[in-house]
Amino acid sequence: MDYLIIGSSAAGVSAVEAIRKIDTEAAITVMTEDQVPLYSRLLLSYFLAGVVNEGNIYFKARDFFEKNNIKVMAGTRADVISVKEKVVTTREGHSVGFNKLLIATGARSRQGRIPGFERHDIFTFDTLKDVKAIEAKLKKTRSAVVIGSGLIGLRATYALNARGIIVKLVESKEGIFPQLLDKKMGSLIEKNIEKKGIEIIKGAAVSEILGEEAVEGVQLTNGKRLDCQLVIISDVLEPNIKLATAAGVMSETGILVDGCFKTSLADIFAAGNAVETKEGGVFNYTWPCALEQGRIAGENMAGRKAVYEALSVINYIEFFGVPVVSIGIVRPSAAGYETEEFSDEAAGVYKKVIMRNGIIKGFLGVGKIAHPEAYRSLIKDNVEIGRIRGSIFKEDFSYAN
Repeated sequence: MDYLIIGSSAAGVSAVEAIRKIDTEAAITVMTEDQVPLYSRLLLSYFLAGVVNEGNIYFKARDFFEKNNIKVMAGTRADVISVKEKVVTTREGHSVGFNKLLIATGARSRQGRIPGFERHDIFTFDTLKDVKAIEAKLKKTRSAVVIGSGLIGLRATYALNARGIIVKLVESKEGIFPQLLDKKMGSLIEKNIEKKGIEIIKGAAVSEILGEEAVEGVQLTNGKRLDCQLVIISDVLEPNIKLATAAGVMSETGILVDGCFKTSLADIFAAGNAVETKEGGVFNYTWPCALEQGRIAGENMAGRKAVYEALSVINYIEFFGVPVVSIGIVRPSAAGYETEEFSDEAAGVYKKVIMRNGIIKGFLGVGKIAHPEAYRSLIKDNVEIGRIRGSIFKEDFSYAN
């Protein structure tokens, strides 16, 4: 059996581990555009901030592939999937056959849509290569504009601020991290961001990047100009689906998969930020979800039936000292959901429970959350809120309640 994994981040590596545990003899090849695989994208902001060095950003030992007898094609871009022949051709002209294929191509910040994008000193914050390019520019940078206050934008803002750069954060919506947080939740994080001297501009978008050859500033839709020498674009994250769709794999915004991460084509699987699993109409662009998806995909590729339980994955993120916990469906797009909320502004705590027909489907918390695993159990066990309505927001709430 020949397994081919396209992508070497969380989902791809997790799939490799799962396959190797089941099939110790099979040939496994990992094809990745990264020149140096196995680094954690979660740690890129800490690397740029100077908190950790490059040697400490890897989530697996550097000899991981060698010890597990995995062939790695680093710095290689998959160009064409020939479905009938079961062959992937690279941009460099190499051909690799497979019996089972995993597409774990991830997602990237959308580029090129803002006038002036062709100038120098405009970056994304998606890869180690991106971050090293930003690092090389910092000595000549006094101020920067970060476009977008989502997960990547906030991490980039943190890193630049830690390096002494004057940062202005531009968000077209009325609150930060609108993909996850409502305005009240976002305001708890905004206070900590502003304490760092970072200016947040909400409700305005960048209409043009200014300058001759190099960046000199940005023009906003509200008429304001922000001077800067560096721009990071992170407002729209797009799944990398071109390779899959060109091969005939059914996709919408992301690659469509079932609970086993099978695509519409036989023997082709997909996992991680490139996929669309439609749990309540939301995407889960987080490291824990990608790891779990990769594991489930790998087990199914190796012949062991496994089904993804997205509602039981705990996502923990910290922004400027404020922890955020999300579990299950937190921003449903489908009708029929309702919420109950609790806030203690003095303590900096905000909690929200998302329900459908009285059954708990999601939890979102900002600030100190004592027992997040209790909320995961409620969601996993389809608990009706009526039984625990009086205690669910108490500071010492646990599943025993």
